[in-house]
Amino acid sequence: MILSFFVFKILGIKLASNLSGKIFQIIGPLFRSKKLIPGIIYGEKKEPVPISISEKELKLQLNDTGFFSKQCEINLDNENFKVLPKDVQLHPVKENILHIDFLRVGENT
Repeated sequence: MILSFFVFKILGIKLASNLSGKIFQIIGPLFRSKKLIPGIIYGEKKEPVPISISEKELKLQLNDTGFFSKQCEINLDNENFKVLPKDVQLHPVKENILHIDFLRVGENT
């Protein structure tokens, strides 16, 4: 499997991230074992884009009380996506981050 590199940027803070293929759900546990959190960018009537983000860097952003109200920018192959953090799934007992969702923000949104 080939992973492409792109940058995840939140108000000037850049987080390294990877783009994965359709087998993303199968290798999600592998990402988590490598301290990467699987996620998805969806919305605006376009195809969802699966991603993975460094657990350490994501936790730093989640500790910020305004994280879910900040617009983020994701750069992928010279294409910029404006997104809003939408949801974070946590493990019910351990409270580890399992998954994160981002909603695309369009010009008409």
